[in-house]
Amino acid sequence: MKPTYDLRGRRKKMGMTLQQVADKSGLTWATVQAVESGRTPGTFMVRKKLTNALGIPFRALMNPEEVRAIFGDAHIIITERINKRIEQLESILIQNHIPVPKS
Repeated sequence: MKPTYDLRGRRKKMGMTLQQVADKSGLTWATVQAVESGRTPGTFMVRKKLTNALGIPFRALMNPEEVRAIFGDAHIIITERINKRIEQLESILIQNHIPVPKS
């Protein structure tokens, strides 16, 4: 199963070798390579260590079913709150005769 996040690309962009990621994460280079190549999704702890070592969000290594199981519909609630806040901020800009930036 290929990971949804390009771990190899992130590692290379950071100029790190497999061994450097392994050292930073406390994993073996073989484990890092196996998750990177998609041979294994890795356990929760393996993925947590990799995301910490590479500075990426943990969610990036989770498939959509896992995200829904853990977070439920929180993303919908958060999106609604963000949209409401954007509307409030746009209203303040308009009231103060400040042009509203186009998205």
